[in-house]
Amino acid sequence: MNKEELIEKIEGANEKYWKDGVSDISDVEYDKLVEELRKIDPNNDLVCQVNEPVVVGEKIVHKVPMLSLNKVYTKE
Repeated sequence: MNKEELIEKIEGANEKYWKDGVSDISDVEYDKLVEELRKIDPNNDLVCQVNEPVVVGEKIVHKVPMLSLNKVYTKE
């Protein structure tokens, strides 16, 4: 897959996830796409961006539950 195809696929998955709260691809597939893009273009906004949660008072409320907080790629 070339860079433009990766960007299109990732952006489509992001839009569906943040708009509908569900994704049409698995987390594993999404992570693989992002890692592939990171190898091609490590400074691309899609691999550097952090989606901000909604803040309500002192408590942070995520639009979608954060289920991948324990995800790691290396021991470090």
